[in-house]
Amino acid sequence: MAQEVKIILDPSDEVHTFLEQQQINLYEELQQEMPSLRLALKPDLDAPEGERDPTTVILAVASLVSSVTPLIIRILNQYTPANRTAHWEVEETETRQPPKGTGLPVTGDGR
Repeated sequence: MAQEVKIILDPSDEVHTFLEQQQINLYEELQQEMPSLRLALKPDLDAPEGERDPTTVILAVASLVSSVTPLIIRILNQYTPANRTAHWEVEETETRQPPKGTGLPVTGDGR
């Protein structure tokens, strides 16, 4: 079985408000466009201890991860009014688990 990668979306307040106003469930939209994505409710391990509320995690085959960002932008643009002058951006952050024995996350931008 191909390796699955966890994707956690962290929409800005502007995006969150836009999604609510337009009554868009971004997770459902993503899953309709890419049926191989799986959704799971998992604790946010990057949050401080005691504040690790469950968050929706997208599980995707590693080879499909690069397709998610353009898909998110396309979905947002699809619902954006034509008279809107701003554009959507997605910031990608890759987090890898460090070797056992260290407690520091390693992050990078995938370059």
